[in-house]
Amino acid sequence: MQQGLVPSAGPGSHEWARQKGRELLDMIAGDRTMSVYLSNDKSWASVYAANAAEVTKGHPVLLQVEIPACEQSKLAMDEQARMHGVRFQGTIKPEWIVGRIAAEPVER
Repeated sequence: MQQGLVPSAGPGSHEWARQKGRELLDMIAGDRTMSVYLSNDKSWASVYAANAAEVTKGHPVLLQVEIPACEQSKLAMDEQARMHGVRFQGTIKPEWIVGRIAAEPVER
């Protein structure tokens, strides 16, 4: 976590998206730039974490973050999950990560 949470298409993510019938680059349209995806809903956050774990062959992890007021203008609604998520257009700095929460099981 030395770099915080950096928005990017991580290793294996394009292949994972193709297997799911999606192209990651197709999901970036207009001002939908690479972002760190967040949710204040634990169930949706668990889905995001499960997807990331599937890509990285890791384990789902939920991190509690606090975005400083002066950085909140970089938050945008997640167009793919309008009622459940937002995206942060930038890097989540390590000092903004304030905790870890157990992920809920996600049925596949």
